[in-house]
Amino acid sequence: MCGRYLFSDGKNPTLLKIKKYYQEKLSFDLYNQISFEEVFPSQKTVVFLMDDENKLHPTIMKWGITLNKKQVINLRDENKIASRYKPCIILASGYYEWQKSTKQKHFFTTSTGMICLAGCYNDENEFAIITEEANDDLSKIHSRVPFTLSQEDFNDYFKRDIVYSNQYKIIDKTN
Repeated sequence: MCGRYLFSDGKNPTLLKIKKYYQEKLSFDLYNQISFEEVFPSQKTVVFLMDDENKLHPTIMKWGITLNKKQVINLRDENKIASRYKPCIILASGYYEWQKSTKQKHFFTTSTGMICLAGCYNDENEFAIITEEANDDLSKIHSRVPFTLSQEDFNDYFKRDIVYSNQYKIIDKTN
C-alpha cells in the first residue's frame, strides 16, 4: 500500500510554492537531496508539523520509520502503533497503488490536484503514512489506502481527536 507518491506534478500552486521556498532557502547540494517529485521510501521530502499557534510549518524528513530494525513506510491506524509517534501531514499531488492481479500502476489524486495524507514521525525525523482499509471502489485495486484529511481536520488530527475514515473522493487518474 502506498509505496510511492508524487509530491508535486508541477501544476498545484501550493506545492510549487513549497518547492520554490526550499530552492531559495537551501544550498544546491542539500536541495538536490530532497525529493520534490516522485517520492520513494527512504528518500527525504517535505512534511508538515503544527506549532502551538496552530500554524503548519514545513520540515524535511526521511520516509520510513525504523521499527525493530526494519523500515516501515505505512502504519495501520487500527493497530494504534501510530499513537506512539507524533502527528504530521504529507501534502502530495497524489499517490500510486499497484493492482496486484495485473501489476498495473494506478495514480490517485483529488479534483484539486492536492491530497493531504495523515502521517506520524519519530524523534529521528523519520515519518510513515497512516493507512486504513480501502472503501469498496478502491479495494478493487488495493486493500489499504492512505488516510486522507481535509484542511478543516488538521487541528483535530494534531490533537489526536479525529475518527479515521476516508475523507476525500479519490480519483483514479491512470488512464
